[in-house]
Amino acid sequence: SAVALQAAARGRLEGDPAQAPLEALRACVALLGEALLLEPSDPELAYGLGLVHLQAARKGGGSADQNSAERYLRRALDADPRHLDAAQALGALYEDQRNPQRALPLLEHALQILLDQ
Repeated sequence: SAVALQAAARGRLEGDPAQAPLEALRACVALLGEALLLEPSDPELAYGLGLVHLQAARKGGGSADQNSAERYLRRALDADPRHLDAAQALGALYEDQRNPQRALPLLEHALQILLDQ
């Protein structure tokens, strides 16, 4: 099930994805990708996969991981426009890419989500 695959991915990370080695992140990509195939409209799965790709890109994964991070984080926001974590992560990706024109609207959107809570 998608829930079991997501739990297995969390187990591979052993906590914060930012602290995980690249190999663990790669294993999570495979598990979360399978889970997303089972539940294609789940914004949490899309966010999780985007976040793992973002962390992989930061650990030297390159432009393929950046592109995948963007695709899955956008997918999470398309499924749930009020997904705070996805908006923040996508804004952070654009900051990593030194693209403030794309980062700023997402970070403003994240702030608005927080203010509306």
